[in-house]
Amino acid sequence: MILFKERGLLNTMQAQLFDQFPVALDAYAQTVATYEEALTGLDFHSRMWSKQSGAEDLKKVYSEGGSQINALNDKVDELKKIFEEAASVADLEAPDLSAVKETAVSDFSSAGNKRTTMASNVQSAWSSFTSNLTSQAATIQSFEQVINAARYMGQWSPKEVYAAIKRGDFTADEMYYIDAISSKDDGKALKAIMSEDPGKVTDVDPNQISEGMYTVVASEVTDMVAEQKASRLEKLANGIGDTDEEWAKVFTEQMLYAGDRLASGQILIMGAQYETASPEALSQMQSHLNAINQMNGLFETIYIHKAWRIDDVKDTPYLQDEQWHEFKISFSDTGGINIKDTTMRHNDIPNTPRSKEVDYEWEVHEYTSDITSDVKSQEAKELRKAYYDIEQKRAKAQAKYVEKTLKLATDTVAMATTLVVAPEMVPLMSAVLAGTPEAAKGLAPTEIQLLLNQSEFSDYYKDYTKKMAQYDKKELELREQSSSNLFDEGGWYLEESSSKDAYGKDRYGKGDTPNVVATGRDHFNDFGAIMREKYLDDHGVTEYLNDQQLEEYKEVLTSSKNNIDPKVVDYLTNPNSQYTYEELDWQALDDALELLKNTDLDKVGDKVSETGFRQDLSGRYVIEPENPASNIGG
Repeated sequence: MILFKERGLLNTMQAQLFDQFPVALDAYAQTVATYEEALTGLDFHSRMWSKQSGAEDLKKVYSEGGSQINALNDKVDELKKIFEEAASVADLEAPDLSAVKETAVSDFSSAGNKRTTMASNVQSAWSSFTSNLTSQAATIQSFEQVINAARYMGQWSPKEVYAAIKRGDFTADEMYYIDAISSKDDGKALKAIMSEDPGKVTDVDPNQISEGMYTVVASEVTDMVAEQKASRLEKLANGIGDTDEEWAKVFTEQMLYAGDRLASGQILIMGAQYETASPEALSQMQSHLNAINQMNGLFETIYIHKAWRIDDVKDTPYLQDEQWHEFKISFSDTGGINIKDTTMRHNDIPNTPRSKEVDYEWEVHEYTSDITSDVKSQEAKELRKAYYDIEQKRAKAQAKYVEKTLKLATDTVAMATTLVVAPEMVPLMSAVLAGTPEAAKGLAPTEIQLLLNQSEFSDYYKDYTKKMAQYDKKELELREQSSSNLFDEGGWYLEESSSKDAYGKDRYGKGDTPNVVATGRDHFNDFGAIMREKYLDDHGVTEYLNDQQLEEYKEVLTSSKNNIDPKVVDYLTNPNSQYTYEELDWQALDDALELLKNTDLDKVGDKVSETGFRQDLSGRYVIEPENPASNIGG
């Protein structure tokens, strides 16, 4: 509570609504009044109105050489000619019309100047009005999220807020959660996820929860994983397990998308701060990224097993009209999530009183969902086909989020008028707080914007996610064969240790090795692997080999008998190569590295092996997580 008071966060919304918003409205009204006064002063309102004054056209008409002056000159010259002819007949001197002409031209020019000046003034007033109005309107619109947050925060009573603070579930660092409220359903979702029973969030229509609020919910679930709050995580899982399929599937998918947004935010911040952040801060951020990946693994488990309520199950002589899932959650020594999934069924026996009907266990499976860099995350590719489509949708959504966020970060006008944390910024706020909670006090989105804009990594990561979203399944499998070992990529795996059928028979015998039933390496958020790929893109082997070795290695690669793709040769040996790993023939790259392994670079008396290069590469960008239970160190 002291932190809430010290940071003044509870008063921020009040100040925005009762201090800043009235000022913005007054400025908006003053802009309109100023324009009205300007036009009234010109007596323009009683004569004419046009949003385009035509001032420039009037100058052409009334200036020397303009159509009006030319017409006047022509008329005077015509009149002069008539006088001269008449005077000639009468043998009289023709009158001098030059003074008349000069006076007429002067009067017309004077009138034209006045009209042009008035038109210019009107045009100036119009321009000022539209410019100011646009600026003021943007400010007014930026209050919309604040107003909605205040309006719908009533879904979460002060008593419930205080209770969440007291329990430690709602901290001062998480006050930005309130910014994400944009509707009544958002308010309900925030109230539910912060309550003693977070599973109630599944009572809210998942189609009505905003993207920003889903990110907030995912951030809170990540905290449950990081802090190993098994009881809260279990209540959430049971909420999904007892929710009808239509809603549960939408909610689970959206949570996977939200988890990827959180991971992208963390990776962007880690990339931007890698050279400047303390080892302790990087360790905290790596632990947070691991927790996000663990959370994603839990939702992947639920998704691929369709572990939610299904009605009208008809696979026995009896009508099984309901099926749902009950979970028990705990944590393993490595930080993985142990999941006991019991499929429950209600036996609706025809012509039997409801009181005689029973709920019973249909199947019981025990899993461990975990992340690792070993072979477990490469197994069981066939079992990944079932959820390949969602993996592709996740990749596309992640690329879209990264591109949108970085575009917003470069829009200084949009960021300057943002009074609350924009939905795109929520993952970044979570990421910064994960690494440096004390230094992040009062951190504004504009400061995060500056951090992203100054980071070379931002553009690299944007291109990386975009490319990953374009691969089809076959391309991803080919890429994995190369990248998983080359960059020491981590992955997710689901291991089944026990499985009992409806009759209680265990499908595993004593001493049987647990079976890996699902893996996910194609779509895994591994900061270290991304940085190692970036390093290879930037340097190839030019920092690993000295100049003499590099020249000899280049000769080996370009030898006609080896037939290595010239792009691969350039990629590995040219420090200024424009090629990237994602553009290459990965098999050709493997062949080239095999030659490095088997080539004796005798000009300097050394044998350089691929193992040595791989050790050099895999030793870079390794971040030990703060939490020793997290077994992926980047």
